[in-house]
Amino acid sequence: MRLAIGKEGLKPRDLVRVKSIYDFTWSSDGKSILFVSNLSGPFEVWEINRSGGFPRQVTFMGKNISKIQVPKVGEWMAVTCDCRANESHKLYLIPLEGGEPRETGVEIKLPPVLQFSPDGRFLLFINKDEGGENFYILDIEQMKLKRLTDDENPKTEAVFSGNGRYIAYTAIREEGNS
Repeated sequence: MRLAIGKEGLKPRDLVRVKSIYDFTWSSDGKSILFVSNLSGPFEVWEINRSGGFPRQVTFMGKNISKIQVPKVGEWMAVTCDCRANESHKLYLIPLEGGEPRETGVEIKLPPVLQFSPDGRFLLFINKDEGGENFYILDIEQMKLKRLTDDENPKTEAVFSGNGRYIAYTAIREEGNS
């Protein structure tokens, strides 16, 4: 699999070729791309400069990371690990400057969809609970979790407003209708 970069009017070029890439995102400053790959065994986060070079391993968790999300501003990146055979994903926060992962105690029972607030203080995600599929928000500073929605309809995605005070989301209301 290849991770390539392109710019309007220029031919795309490969940054790296690896056996597999599970997820990827731009860094906050746009100077590099972070990606999840199994270059060293388990799936970990790697970083490569947008101009190329050899990727640098960012995480050393020894667990299979399944999703990565980096805020536009803030101190933490969020990753999920596919740590259990029951297909649930544990949520961790990792300092962007490097350091030990911080376990949040959150276990996501659906394929992870993560979204940081514009200020990087909150992390939004969908989780399955006794009430169906609902949106939750994690206050990163206080490590407090709050359920935002309360209905059984499956949710598909969400985005924060520019000021971070609202979310817009889609949900399936009837068979085949969003």
